[in-house]
Parts: sequence; structure tokens; C-alpha cells
Amino acid sequence: MEFPESILQERGLWNHIDFDMCMYGCDYKKSTRLMVVQRYGNEPVLAGLGLSCDGSHDHVSLSGWGDKSKPKRPTKGTAAYPEALARDWANFAKIYLQKYALQ
Repeated sequence: MEFPESILQERGLWNHIDFDMCMYGCDYKKSTRLMVVQRYGNEPVLAGLGLSCDGSHDHVSLSGWGDKSKPKRPTKGTAAYPEALARDWANFAKIYLQKYALQ
């Protein structure tokens, strides 16, 4: 049996949204990709989340383990999505629901 995502991709029903976490208030860049439904109606779903770094700020490095006296994992706190991304995600979902599903 074929993996479901490949079937969806083959039929043009899903797409990727790429964004950088720094555009949602993080001090690190962390490029991220989401698999999302391609379209509902004639518009790409969640396309507005696709914000790439605009280069207007510096980023904290997530590489390395710190010095030997104080080892730390710089990526440990980056697993959760930032609040601004969650808020925008919910707002885009609300717009699409109001526009298409709740008519």
C-alpha cells in the first residue's frame, strides 16, 4: 500500500509551507516546513504562514553544546511553536472556516 502523503502529493492535494521561526518572534532562525492541504476553494490553505527571514535582525546560534563547564543543549527550547505562529495559524484557520466551511 502506498504511503498516504505520496497519494495526496500525486493528486496535488497537499503542499509544503516553509517559514523561519525568527519571523514569529524567536531569536533564532530555525527554518521549518509543514505539510498542509494544498487548496480549499481556489486559495492555498495557510500560505500566509510562509514567512522567510527578512534579514532585518540577528539570530542566536543553535549549534554547539556550550563550554565544558556548563554543557547545554541550545536546541532544547526550540521544539515548541512560538505563540505568534500559533496565533497566526489559528487566525488563518478561522478565515478559511468562515469563508468556506461555515457558509
